[in-house]
Amino acid sequence: ALKLFGAQKPEEVTGKSPLDFFHPDYHLLVKQRITDMLVKGGSVSFSEEKIIQLNGTVIDVGVAANPFNYKGKPAIQVILRDITERKKAEQEQFRLLNILENSLNEIYIFDSVTLKFEYVNQGALQNLGYTSDEMKNLDPVDIKPEFTRDTFQQAIEPLI
Repeated sequence: ALKLFGAQKPEEVTGKSPLDFFHPDYHLLVKQRITDMLVKGGSVSFSEEKIIQLNGTVIDVGVAANPFNYKGKPAIQVILRDITERKKAEQEQFRLLNILENSLNEIYIFDSVTLKFEYVNQGALQNLGYTSDEMKNLDPVDIKPEFTRDTFQQAIEPLI
C-alpha cells in the first residue's frame, strides 16, 4: 500500500483519513459505499477510482472492501490494486478499434481453423450489405465464390 500511495515509510500514511488519498470527485461516492457496507453488511468491489499519491499524481485503482469486527468495533479491510496500466491498455485498444472501425478499407478477421468471421469493420459491412451478426455465420468462401474451401485454405497457408 505504501508504494501505491507513493510513500516510503508507514509514518507518511499513518493517521490520515482514507479520503485524503481519494480524488475529491470520489469523496461522496466512497463515503456512500462505506456507509452502505457498514449499515447493510457484505463486501463491495469497485474499479476506476482515482487515488492521489503523496506526490500529487492521480492513478486509477480497483478497490475491494470487506467489513469485519476488530476488537468488537466495525472495521473495513480495503485492498487497493493499481489498474493504471490496464486502463492505458484499454484506451489503446479502444483507439485501435476506432481506427479499424472507421477505416475506408474493408477489414476482415476470421478464425484460421473454422474460417468464420470474428470481426468485420463498418466499411466491409456497408459494401457487402450484411449485418455484423450475419457475418459471424459466414466465412470468406461465402463472400468470394471464386474460391472453394480447399483453394482458400491453400491461399492462406503461407500466412498461417
